[in-house]
Amino acid sequence: FSPIGDVTTTLLWIGGQVSAFGIVKTLILPSIMVLLVPVIIAGFRMKGFAVLRAQVSMAQVRQEEKMRGSMSVFIAGVLGLVMVPVIKAITGLPPFIGVLISLSMVSLVSIVYHRNKSQEEKDKFSVAYALTKVDISSILYFMGILLMVFALQEVGILKEMANFLIKNLPNTDSMIVAIGVLSSIVDNGSLVAATQGMFSLADYPIDNSLWEFIALCAGTGGSMLVIGSAAGIAVMEKEKITFMWYLKKITPLAVIGYIAGIVTYLIQVMIIH
Repeated sequence: FSPIGDVTTTLLWIGGQVSAFGIVKTLILPSIMVLLVPVIIAGFRMKGFAVLRAQVSMAQVRQEEKMRGSMSVFIAGVLGLVMVPVIKAITGLPPFIGVLISLSMVSLVSIVYHRNKSQEEKDKFSVAYALTKVDISSILYFMGILLMVFALQEVGILKEMANFLIKNLPNTDSMIVAIGVLSSIVDNGSLVAATQGMFSLADYPIDNSLWEFIALCAGTGGSMLVIGSAAGIAVMEKEKITFMWYLKKITPLAVIGYIAGIVTYLIQVMIIH
């Protein structure tokens, strides 16, 4: 529900289809329902209770000190992300300028916190070292997707596809719901980029319900399958989650949340308009 919360809303925000305040105001309630309904259902399925026992040792004390430093950097990072749309709204500068300012702020906090450590330890927490961990292949993948979409837009294929869908589907809402379902199989970022080429701002101006509904459906629909989002792929790799386990345990909850968000949004639109 924010312009920096997901690649789908970020693409729409950078493309000028949605504003930061508009997307938050409209999608915060549906997004809460997308989360809340599955969490409540999952809560009823859980059984038993857990007992936690704390034993404090010197090693844990040192770990807590390290965590305080990590928390300082984390808070600086979150505040920096929140400031990105604020900087754009106040100055009118492109979002990447706000991101660079935020990165500088996080770097400054890290330098101040680690100022008394050895140079070797400082280097481990520097921005330069963090940049070596960036997944370049993913960046190149998204760049390739965007270049392909721009090429299809230039030759008019996306516009023809939009006209075909409008003529053969009952309404745009059903088309967007289908896009959300498709985003669980195909990368949601590429689908949103395609819709940006299919529909023009002249026909659907900024903060139009079409763009808001696309942000909701494409952003949440990707969670219905583990392969539908970059986060799902990362979890598969790090936590060794299998496709079938996710399909059995998480997909039903994700589908229920997806439907709950759509119903909430449509009711909200009916009440407002």
